[in-house]
Amino acid sequence: MRILLMTYGTRGDVEPFVALAHGFVKAGHTARLAAPEVYAPLAAHTGIEYIPLPGNPGELAAAMVREAGNNPLRMIAVMTRFVFPLAAEVFGRLREIAPGSDAIVHSFLFTHAGYELAEVLGVPDFSAQMFPMFAPTSEFPAPGFPDVPLPGIYRQWTHVLFNNIFRHGGGLLYNQVRRGRPDFPPLTGWPFSPKSGRTTPLLFGFSEHVIPRPADWPAHVHITGYWQLDEPREETIPEELRRFLDAGDPPVFAGFGSAGSHETARLTEISLEALRQTGQRGILSIGRMEAMPEIDKEDIFPIESVSYRWLFPKTSCVIHHGGAGTTGAGLRAGVPNIVVPFTADQPFWAARVREL
Repeated sequence: MRILLMTYGTRGDVEPFVALAHGFVKAGHTARLAAPEVYAPLAAHTGIEYIPLPGNPGELAAAMVREAGNNPLRMIAVMTRFVFPLAAEVFGRLREIAPGSDAIVHSFLFTHAGYELAEVLGVPDFSAQMFPMFAPTSEFPAPGFPDVPLPGIYRQWTHVLFNNIFRHGGGLLYNQVRRGRPDFPPLTGWPFSPKSGRTTPLLFGFSEHVIPRPADWPAHVHITGYWQLDEPREETIPEELRRFLDAGDPPVFAGFGSAGSHETARLTEISLEALRQTGQRGILSIGRMEAMPEIDKEDIFPIESVSYRWLFPKTSCVIHHGGAGTTGAGLRAGVPNIVVPFTADQPFWAARVREL
């Protein structure tokens, strides 16, 4: 099969799709992944055809932290403002590359586009998500909403509200873009409504040990486990990092992904002070290396990027922002996790880690 995957966002949104596409390749399929150009190196040597999309998703991450916090309505407003100027160009690129695909796998920002392209081509589509959305349940609220001591109908309501805001807001955006692009297919339905004639399967890239499957989820919802790249070969890891790990006790890792990139200096200062007060060695991954203040300490190792699957089991504790993929890697490593959430689904994962 020729499978087209499409996603948009920061590294935490793209890397799981690279892993999923690589899994398709290993299973004997042809996988193409459309995602932001900046993350193309993640797909090197995977056998995936990487199709670059325009835009700087780092700007979206910074705006989410600054302006949205954990308010779901502000999150959608920020995403809409970021996406709209790029939408025509991005959707146009997807329209060009979609023909010839036997199936389409799309992330949440491409829910409408992925579904409608599959309709035009007459092929199945799959919604692949890193956190539980589009699947109402009475067992926990939608990400971005507080869990309060109310009956389960409240939790159901948060999912229905989120889905309706996303459905109608995304539909307005899609139709606005389509006014200037008549080659785009019209909206024919909502992928997760039986009224649409068919229901798009939902694939959740997390573990049932982290979120047990709710009893009220329908059959089209599947928890598949985390989508993680293979652990890299030892010789591909920077020698300086390997020497640092061998030189003393397992260090504490502190990193906040794209969410922390806009205040690198402050987060670095806080992390260094915490390590000093507790007498711990540390590995810091806070923003771009050129933005980090100079660190002249033998017991601190700054890095910009490394495989968490390889690194986390070698640490004594991981402190992170609570992105879905980072949380999965931290829990898989079996070391203590301290989550400092900023926005989007991060408070949801922070609460789940606390409960575990």
